[in-house]
Amino acid sequence: MTVVPIFVGAYLLVTLGIGVVAGRRVKTSQDFCLAGRKLSVWVCCASMFSTWFGAETIVGSPAEFLHHGILGIIEDPFGTTLCFFLLGRFFARKIYDLNLLTVSDFIRQRYGAGVERWFSTMMVMCYFGWIGAQFIAMSVVIETTVGVESHYSLWISATLVCAYTLLGGLWSVSYNDVIQTVVILVSLVVICGYAVMQTASLQPVLPTVTESGTSLFLFYPRGGGWLDWAKYVSAWIAIGFGDLCGQDVFQRVASAKSRKVAAKAAYSAAVMYLAVGLIPVVLTYLFRLIYPDLSQVPAQQVLIYGIQAHTGKFIQVLFFGALLSAIMSSASGGLIAVAVTVAENMVRPYAPGMSDRHFLRLIRFCVVVSGLFSAWYASRNPRIYHLLLEASAFSTATQFVTFWLGLYTVVPKAINAFCAMGAGLMAWGLCMWFDYSEVSALFGLMISFIAFWLPSLPSLGSVVAKLKQV
Repeated sequence: MTVVPIFVGAYLLVTLGIGVVAGRRVKTSQDFCLAGRKLSVWVCCASMFSTWFGAETIVGSPAEFLHHGILGIIEDPFGTTLCFFLLGRFFARKIYDLNLLTVSDFIRQRYGAGVERWFSTMMVMCYFGWIGAQFIAMSVVIETTVGVESHYSLWISATLVCAYTLLGGLWSVSYNDVIQTVVILVSLVVICGYAVMQTASLQPVLPTVTESGTSLFLFYPRGGGWLDWAKYVSAWIAIGFGDLCGQDVFQRVASAKSRKVAAKAAYSAAVMYLAVGLIPVVLTYLFRLIYPDLSQVPAQQVLIYGIQAHTGKFIQVLFFGALLSAIMSSASGGLIAVAVTVAENMVRPYAPGMSDRHFLRLIRFCVVVSGLFSAWYASRNPRIYHLLLEASAFSTATQFVTFWLGLYTVVPKAINAFCAMGAGLMAWGLCMWFDYSEVSALFGLMISFIAFWLPSLPSLGSVVAKLKQV
């Protein structure tokens, strides 16, 4: 057995050990879900960064860059950076002041229990793709380093992440996020430096076109029609808007020790994510350039196989440490988000007398069920990047308008929310049916926004007046 499999095993054991230590701080459901609302700026920022810096950033985005250039990675990391900035500027303080456990709790207060159930159901549906994508990426690491068959490594990944999440909840995730952020930063910077030196020694001609013949470094569509621009805008808002109403965002903000800390953490995460999120893209680009044998490797696996085949053990240990760090943080954050939403908003209303101790048990049970279902879903749809983007586009189309206008308006009622979610769902479904998934976020958002105001149309003048007062 070589040093890399030993390191991978040791890293997973250390992670579980931290979960055991963190578990000692979990006394109530709020400890498990919100880390006691005591996180500092650095810890909260690291938690936000690590939660989104996952499989799609290290494995998915570089593959999209090789195929489509900069235009292929607008959703991530650029859209995710937009999400963090908007969170800090417009949403963090308002979310923190709500002092609630879940997004759906706010939806219930704002629109009623009926809207809460529909909103919760749609939100949970979004997360299965997100979590499943992390399991797939983690299974690739285990298969590559240890040699376990992909089918078994997928379920091993799900088991490990569930165990890690069960032990300490958001306390466990937050502690590990700080360590994982340091590992990610150090690892990727060192590896990028190594790749740049290798490239400099070869002095190659850097390609400027993608595998399909388009420009690698085109940041916006030039000479395209309205559909190209619609795809471009949709790419920005799929994650940029869609993740703002996610439970994992809500938990990170609510776990900060003050509203000011929550906003600062979001701004800091935006800067960090954009800077570090582009490193895997650069690495994949340079590896394809330096090592001709990687031209036959699928784009989604170039970075992993390039590190394994052409670097020393130290570089491999750093890389797989960074990859495991990113994946476990993203997966565990998603699991907690799903489990809390299901327990709080889909089960607890039918057991109003449930004690906090039994509620905590219910959340942990939901973690296990959510993990198993996500692994099953991933086994049937093993596309990392598209799993994540479809989930974010669905959220933008069906939930964002209801959440956003619920925070910033006071007039609309439950009927407005139902119209927005229903119309957004129909618009998203039509885009998927007619194979226009690349514009589903934008088209769904527009239809959802229009539908939200239709029930209030007779009194639209008074609505506008109250919006100006807000």
